[in-house]
Amino acid sequence: MGPIRIIGLFSMLVMIAGCDYDPSLDTKEDLLLIPYQPVSLATPSLPTYPAMEIPSDNPLTQAGVALGRKLFYDPILSGDSTQSCSSCHHLNQSFTDGLATSKGIDGLSGRRSAMSLIDAGFQRAGLFWDGRVSTLEAQALLPVEDVLEMHFNWPDAIQRLQRHKDYPTDFRKAFGITTIDSITKYLAARAISQFERTMVSSGKSKYDLALTPGSGVFFTESELRGFDMYFDKSGGRLPDAECFHCHNAPLMASTDFLITVYNKSVHWMILKIREGVPFQAQLPKMVCLELRP
Repeated sequence: MGPIRIIGLFSMLVMIAGCDYDPSLDTKEDLLLIPYQPVSLATPSLPTYPAMEIPSDNPLTQAGVALGRKLFYDPILSGDSTQSCSSCHHLNQSFTDGLATSKGIDGLSGRRSAMSLIDAGFQRAGLFWDGRVSTLEAQALLPVEDVLEMHFNWPDAIQRLQRHKDYPTDFRKAFGITTIDSITKYLAARAISQFERTMVSSGKSKYDLALTPGSGVFFTESELRGFDMYFDKSGGRLPDAECFHCHNAPLMASTDFLITVYNKSVHWMILKIREGVPFQAQLPKMVCLELRP
């Protein structure tokens, strides 16, 4: 593609992206005439899961979740307005993208794959693959400014939201702000977090139903043997399949952050790694698993 075509395409994208912006908009404009009547939503729950913890300063509301969903699917938060959260977290792939590494707006591959956001609201031990943040609110802030992802900056992103024809009203309905310039990155992150907390497993899998008292669903004998091997519950009658160490109930995940290291004498070594510990540091061994044919 030649330089003229590239410039033309970029201009067209900017023009399209700018259709919903009003540069002359007074960000001090009063929003008090717009009704603020928050409607609470029930906290998502499943019989086999622990209770989801909702921050006291970010309760789930209809308007908050709706705003979060809108921001999640809107490329407005990326540098060139071409990529949204949903670009790497697809609904039909359990809110991931199925790729080994995800690409940002510049076509550069990230360091890790996009995590599934299903049941992210139940996570308590940290988010991202390395657990570097402890809340969804903190997590939602980082992709926007990551040069390998959305490659933008929050001050300019907030200007886009403040000068948008719809977002000031949406933020007013969600959070009761009184002026347009009250829109902040923290409110945007709170809205996205509310939406992410609604991404919950259906609870209708046979596994979930078999563990739910009164469901009338039971494992077959073969499935029960697999269950006992998976969780090492056979009392020695069956071999331990070593699954639950890393994929334990109820979320089928571990609350530890692990790194897999190839070693000639031990095929795979699972080591615990904590935030801030350099890879070169001596790390405590957690468990060794031998690859089996």
